[in-house]
Parts: sequence; C-alpha cells; structure tokens
Amino acid sequence: MNMGTGKTSVVIPMAALVLANTSKLCRVIVPKALLLQTAQVLQSRIGGLNGRQVCHIPFSRRSPSNATTLSKYKDIHNRILQTGGIMLCLPSHILSFKLSGLQRLADHRLKDGRQMVEIQAWLDSTCRDVLDESDMTLSVYTQLIYPSGDLITLDGHAYRWLVVEQLLGFVEGHSSSLQKTFQGQVVVVPRHQGYPIIHFITKDPEDALNELLVEDICKGRLPQFQIREEEVENTKSLIRDIITGAHVSSSEWDQAYKSMKDVTFGPKILYLLRGLISQRILLVCLKKKWNIQYGLHPERQPIAVPFEAKGTPSQAAEYGHPDTTLILTCLAFYQQGLSKEQLKQGLQGVMQSDDAAAHYDRWVCSCTTLPPSLQYWSSLDPENDLQVETLWIYLRFDRTVINHHLNTYIFPRYAKQFPVKLLASGWDIPLLQPAGSGDEHSFTTGFSGTNDNKRILPQTIKQNDLPKLLHTNAEVLCHLLERRNADCYLTAVSGVRFDEHATLRFLCDKQIRVLIDAGAHILEMENQDVARTWLGIDTQAEGAVYFGANSQIMVRSRFQKDPMPLIASPFANDIEKCVVYIDEGHTRGTDLKLPADAKGAVTLSLGQTKDQTVKAAMRLRQLGTTQSVAFLAPPEVFQGILDLRLAHTQEFYRSSNIASRDVVRWLLEQSCKVNEQMMSLYLSQCRDFCRRTDMLWKYPDYATSKNDLEKVLGVIRQEEQQTLHQMYGPRLPSQQTARVTLASRQLQVFAQSVEQMARHVQSSYSSALMEVEQEREIVLEVEHMRENQKRIRHVALAFPGLDTAITAFIETGKLDTQGTGTRPPLLQAFDYVGRTKIGKVFGIQATASRLYVSHEFSQTIDMTHAREKDDIIRPVNWILWSPSSETALIVIPEEADVVVPLLRKIAKPRVWLLGYAAPVTKSMQTFNRLSCLTVPRWPSAREVPVWLGIEVGIFSGRLYFEFAEYKPLLAWLAALPNTGRAGGLASGGSEQLLQFLQEWLTFRRRTEDILYTPVGFVCQRQELHEGHFFFSGMGATTAHTASTAAGVRGREATLDHDEANGVL
Repeated sequence: MNMGTGKTSVVIPMAALVLANTSKLCRVIVPKALLLQTAQVLQSRIGGLNGRQVCHIPFSRRSPSNATTLSKYKDIHNRILQTGGIMLCLPSHILSFKLSGLQRLADHRLKDGRQMVEIQAWLDSTCRDVLDESDMTLSVYTQLIYPSGDLITLDGHAYRWLVVEQLLGFVEGHSSSLQKTFQGQVVVVPRHQGYPIIHFITKDPEDALNELLVEDICKGRLPQFQIREEEVENTKSLIRDIITGAHVSSSEWDQAYKSMKDVTFGPKILYLLRGLISQRILLVCLKKKWNIQYGLHPERQPIAVPFEAKGTPSQAAEYGHPDTTLILTCLAFYQQGLSKEQLKQGLQGVMQSDDAAAHYDRWVCSCTTLPPSLQYWSSLDPENDLQVETLWIYLRFDRTVINHHLNTYIFPRYAKQFPVKLLASGWDIPLLQPAGSGDEHSFTTGFSGTNDNKRILPQTIKQNDLPKLLHTNAEVLCHLLERRNADCYLTAVSGVRFDEHATLRFLCDKQIRVLIDAGAHILEMENQDVARTWLGIDTQAEGAVYFGANSQIMVRSRFQKDPMPLIASPFANDIEKCVVYIDEGHTRGTDLKLPADAKGAVTLSLGQTKDQTVKAAMRLRQLGTTQSVAFLAPPEVFQGILDLRLAHTQEFYRSSNIASRDVVRWLLEQSCKVNEQMMSLYLSQCRDFCRRTDMLWKYPDYATSKNDLEKVLGVIRQEEQQTLHQMYGPRLPSQQTARVTLASRQLQVFAQSVEQMARHVQSSYSSALMEVEQEREIVLEVEHMRENQKRIRHVALAFPGLDTAITAFIETGKLDTQGTGTRPPLLQAFDYVGRTKIGKVFGIQATASRLYVSHEFSQTIDMTHAREKDDIIRPVNWILWSPSSETALIVIPEEADVVVPLLRKIAKPRVWLLGYAAPVTKSMQTFNRLSCLTVPRWPSAREVPVWLGIEVGIFSGRLYFEFAEYKPLLAWLAALPNTGRAGGLASGGSEQLLQFLQEWLTFRRRTEDILYTPVGFVCQRQELHEGHFFFSGMGATTAHTASTAAGVRGREATLDHDEANGVL
C-alpha cells in the first residue's frame, strides 16, 4: 500500500482486532522508531472498546529470568490472548527472548532455560503476527547477537590499529592529487582542522587510491611492514599481488613470509593489508558519513557505533567487523577531535612519563602556530584550566595527539572480541513451524509502502502482490516526474559546496519553506540551531518547526524567547507562516500537516536509495495534487546524475537541464547497487538460519536432554573471535564455504533458492570481489544489536596456611618439588604458563631452570562458577631464593607474611625473600636486580644470576630491562645466531617465542601498549644499543642504586624495628 493511505492508522488496527479472536494471540511488530506513534494510534482506535487491551512488554538480556518473572511474562501474554487484546512488540525484544532461552541453557542455567524454551514454543504456536513497515523489520540489518565469554584482545592487537592509522594518513596525503587526476569522479571536501571528507562518484578513483596505497607499502613507507633489502626487487610484485587479492600459491606465500624483516608479525600485517585493500574494507569505511552513519556515543564506550539518523547514535548497535570498528573509530576522532577531558588525560600521561620532553615534542612538532608559552613541557601544568583550554584549541584535531590517545587509552582497552556468540536475524521473525508438526497455522502478515527489498526478504515470508496495488511503486514515481516536481538544484557555487547558512539562504531565495533533509546536508548544526538561523534569514516567517528531544515536534516563534511544543503553540493548526525543518532521522514514519500549497526541498546524497527518497518526499502527503518538491544535489551527486544520464541517453548535457526524471533514474540505480551489495549478507543469514533451525527441529528435546543440548549448542554457538589468518589469509579449496547439509526438506528449499539468487547476482561482480564474498562475506560490515554478557564476579580462595614444603625450603635451602598424598607437586613457572590459554596456543613448556610457583600462587579463585577459559594470574611481588641450590619459588603476599618472621629467626639464612615489582616504566628498572628489598639483608658480595631476572621478568610481564640484559635476553629467546631453543620453553623457534612474548605481555599488562618499550622492540626484532633512550641515564641510575645501599639497609633496619613491635 502507498505511503499515507492509512496502513498504520486504519488497516493495521482493523486487521489486529479481527485476528485477536481469543484463539490466536495477535502481535503487532513495528520498528523502534514507530513504537510511540503506533501505540498512540492503537490506543486511540482500540482503547475505547470494552475489554480490548494494548500491551507492550520489553525484554532484553538484562531482564531477570527467574521462575516468578517468567511465569508473569507468560501470564500477561495469556491474559491478552483470552481477552482478545493486542501485544505491541519490537523485533529486538522478540529476538532477545528467543536467544535468552538458548543463552541460559549454554550458561548451564537449565531450569530458567527450559522454562523460556517452553514459553517460546507456546508463543510460536499461538501467535498471529502483523508487521508494520515490514521492509525495515525484515531487512538484512536486523540482527541480534549475544556474545559471551571473556573479552579477548584482537589478533595482531597493536599493529592492527597502527597500520590503520598509517593508511588513513596515506589516504589524506593522496586525496588532493586524486581529485586533480579524477575531476568530476571524486570530490574531496577539506575541513579546516578535521579529516577531509571524500566522496567517490565512480569506481575509477577508488581503484586508483588502492593502487597508491599498495605503492606506498611496496616502497617501504609503512613502518610496520618492511621487506628485506636483498629481497625488495624479487618480492615487490609478489607482495603487490597478495595485497590486491590475486590468487597466490602456497609456495609464493612462503616466499613472501621469508622476505619480511619481521617474520613473526609481518605475515599478520600482510593478511591485514590484504583484507583492508583487496576486500575494499578501507574504502567502504571512507565512504561512510560521519555523524550520519557512524560516530561516537557520548554515554557509551569511546568506539565508533552506527547512527540511526543524523546526530542520533544507536543505543545498543555496534559494528560487527573489528577492522571496520577500528577504521571508523579513527575517522570519528579525526572528525570530532578530542574533548578537553581527553586532551587533559593525555597531557597528564605525557607529564608523568619518563621522558616527558620527548613525548611532548612529538605532540607539538607539527603545530607551527602554538604560542611560545606552550611550546615546552616544563612550562605546563595539567591542572591549569586556561593552559589546557588554549592547548585544546590548537591540538584537538592534531593527528599525532589523537593517535596517541587512541593507542594509549582507547584501543588497548576496548578493541577486543568475545570468543563465541549466539545470533538471530530477520529470518527468525516470521513464524515458522516444521512441516507435519500440526502447528502450520501460525502466520505472519506484513505491510509496507515500498517493495524495493522484495528480492532479499527472508524465504520464511512471501510477498503477495495484489493486482489492485501493483501500481503503488509507479504511482509515487509518477508524482515525482510531474512538471511541478521537476526542479533539481546544484548546491554549490563555482565548485564550492553550500554550507548550512548558504543552503538556508538558497531556500529563502527560491521561496521554499520546507526542508526535508534525507541526504543529511545539515551536519554542523543542531535542529534548534537550524530553526534559529533560518528565522534570521527568512524574515517573513513567523516561526520555525523542527523535531526536538525525544522526537517531539517543537516550534520556535519569532515573538517568543524559548521554543515550545507545536501542539501547545498558536501554530498548532496552521503552520503556513512557518519554515519547517525535517531532519534525516524523521524523514520516514512521521506526519506533519503541511500547507496544501507547500513546496519542499529534498536533499540527496551518495548511496541514497529510491525507497529512502520516496518516503522522505511523501512527508508532503498531497504531493500528487497541490504540493510540490524540488531536489537539492551536492556536487558529487549532481555529477553522478549527469554521468548516468549521459550513459543512458547519450545526450550532451548542461547542468541547467537536470530534472527529476534524471534523479529518479539515478535513485533506481543506487537501489539496485545496494541490493546487490547486500546479497552476500543475505546469503550468510540464510545459511545461518537454516543451519540453526535444522538442528532445533532435529533435536526437539534439546532443553531436557543433555546429549541433544550439546549437539545443538555445537551448531548454534558460533566463533566470533578470528585470527587475521582466518579472516584474510590463504585458504585451501577444502576450506571454501561449503553448502549447508540440512535434514529438513523445507529448509533445503530455502537454501537452494537463495544460493541460486546469489550466484545470479555475483556473476555481475568482478572475480576478485566475488572471491571475497564467497570466502568471508565481509565486503560490507553489518550493524549488530549486541547485548553483552555481564562479567562474572569471582570468589577468592581463603589462605589455608603455609605449605610444609616452603617451611622445609627455608630451613634447608632445598625445595621439595614432588607432591605427597595431601600436597600436589610444585609447578615450574613456565609449566604453569603452559597451562594458560596463551601457553597452550604456543605450546609453552617448562624450562630447565629451577623457578617454581607455590601451590597457592597457582590457585587464585574458586573454580566452581568460573569458566575453563578464565586465565587469572597473580602479579609477582615476592620470591624465595636459595643461592646454594639456585632455586627460586614465587609466593603470594600471605605466604610472605608468614615467612618473614621465620627468616628473622635463622642466624645463617639459606633462603632470602626478595621483593619485586615488574618494571613497567624506565624508573622501575632497579627492580630487575631483585635486591631492592630483601629479608634478611642481602649480602653485598652476592649477585642474583641473570637467568633469574630474565625468567621472572618474562613471567611477571616486565616491559623494561637494563642494557646489560639485552643480549642474554635475546639468547634466552633463541633470537641470536647459533642459539638453540630457549631452555625447552617451546617446541618452535625464536619467531614463535617472540610472538608468544608479545601475546603474553599484552595479557599481563592488560591495557598498555607495549610496542614502544624495550621488550616491545625485542618482540619486533628492532635492534637496541646502549645509547638508546631506553637506557640513557642508566649510569646515573646505577650510581644511585649503589649509593642507596645504605638506604636499603635502612629499610632493612626499619623492618627489624617494626618486627620487634609486631608490625610488618
């Protein structure tokens, strides 16, 4: 049915009343944006009928699921069924209840899970659903994901975002030359301080930009990816082929690996570059519109999220692809800049660093206009608000400062993934029962004003085109083609696009008083600012109507100080003397009584479909009779319309001759492109739905049978965390996506139909793009509604007392590592590491040294409610060391408390308690010597062996070491020529050890960026020398350490004094 003909206000209330017949529960399902409006309509139409109720019950992952709540949930639905009432629902709430039952079963909350599954089965067999705006509800963008498990750092972590930042820098550098080379095919909009906005009109400049990026990489301009000098000429073309996505044999992949300077992380970066460039992920992100399609949410994590409309970030959605998230987060910060609080946070971090001068110099080196008073770090005070304010004005958009903030405070903490997920999509919304089940009478009916998405509707529902309504699509297009709607204006003068003020002045000159901003041209102003500015320009208007907070229609009167709701204003029944601004988020599903002779302006933007534009234009309900519309096209859209008209008509064109027929042709082409691009995602959702549903039908007793449940969960629970190799690396033919094997004939038909459609659409794609879609189906990112699992609160174990083996160790100096009947054996430190998740991945084994961990150190929490994947490891603070047997035992603070008095009583100690803290800054390097704090006093003639400092440092996650340890550390890691395995640490070579070390340190340090530390340099195989900044001033540090021996002895004396008074 056409827009404005009464679907929501007349047809759906009538249909719902008929369907709610006490034998079926009628649910009206609407998009979130229409919830309030639909509730008001249903209340006004049905509220007066005796006993007919309209009920809405939200549900999310956070909703309680105890027996009482679930019983109440079913009772409400049952009461509405029996009284002939209507349930008003959102798609996300329906999908959330479905997934919650499965999630409870996966979490072993079997009682709650079984009750929820039973309720869902009752709903599936009892409900009769009606969908409003079904094209939105059933679109490929409707997805709900339940991730679970502990967050895992992205594979390649620090390199992953450093490479993204470098590539975005290259893009900015190439943007101006790209525009000169491809005039009319790409439009670059420079911003005074922010990142330039790039509009690609044709595919040629996209391909050219990719070529320029590949050239930059092959010429060694990417610091994170370097090729050996002797291999540059031989492998340059091979690297180019790999990055551009060409088919490469396994031997050629091996050749590429060997040509890299960093053979540990080089392959990961190569995979990443291949994905970002050949799969066009970088280009997809560059074409997205900041503050319209993506941006930052002020109340959520500082990571880019999808926007529902201009200036309206999604409350729960996020991007499902990790690299899309990284790129868009960078772009969002580049466009928005840092806040004062973020700049102050970074400034405080720089001031507290070991080399504040060098860090601050890197900050301000590119800012030539900085006042002299702010050019030196020594003159700054982070608590001085005036200084911070001034610095913020100059540096808020500085790329170096923003990257420092991202790399230090954002990505290390938030760029993580969950290991597994449960997923539901729009395919799960139409009611579907297995053939022969006896419940095939549960139907779903949908209404929509457009059918552009007809071909990519879920196979679980079918569009029935009624003969009397076949003209609907053509009817609206015919309105747009009428002479009074033929105007299309270029919103630019001499190649310079209109800003907000120029757009409003243009409308005033053309006597247009309704702006329908479907293309989101108004970026830099809030809605109330547009109203105020427009009133200042159009002096004849008496008021300005706009949408305020919570989608309330507001009006700003020329004669009143503050805006007020339209319904309470003198303009409530007549807005003829008002200007009207309808922002992008309200161009669909809203209704305003505009003047009968109103003329509106609809803005256009790249990627805008016919569906979006027609819905926006139909805010003028009398468009077919007395109202009219004009189109506003920015340069990139205008050029695209001209090119398309030339391609189809071969006419010589002049800009003044562009008309609405050309706009309609362009909109139809945009719609076809969008549908083709969505086909890979549509195919992925079909496969996923059929696979999940087939298992649920195959094992109907999964909620009560443990064996059936394990089989079902093995299929419906998917891996979310993927390595770069899995995402972008080489794949064997056997690893290609296979056709889903299904037991249900009903589901087989769905899958075969969609497979055939996908093959037909993909045949028009390039071979490279087709390969990408077949392999990973990530050509375009997806906006997922995710409801994250709450972190489990772990219970610490109680300290049972000192182990007898420790007591014997103190008395004899020899450690009994063998267990007894009541005491388990002590673990060698790296044997303990090998039992962690990271240790298992890299095959870490015990070394030949005698470094052990106490039993209590290895037991941290009560594992009754913990998952097996939890790795919770204590920090290293106390070590018992026996010089005679060269044995060390890492103990916990509670054990150290008991040990200190025992050590004091021994006249000739055989064991010392060494205080330790992992050096994570340059100033903490004295802890490397393990003699900073000892009990009893450490003999000045003795030294702790180097191997102990190295192994304790690696185990504890230290980042800084002294230069004297550099070569011994490399030797221990087998990273020096002619060195063997590192004491049996791992079965692989040095490259595997270096990769393990980076992963392990990232885990131990949690959110810190380790690459710019000495250990980070070692992981990257970057050479260090004694004069390096990391080691500069170490002579002074050494002298200071020697001169403070008395201080250590003084600390020892203090311990003696405190112990005498019963204090440690």
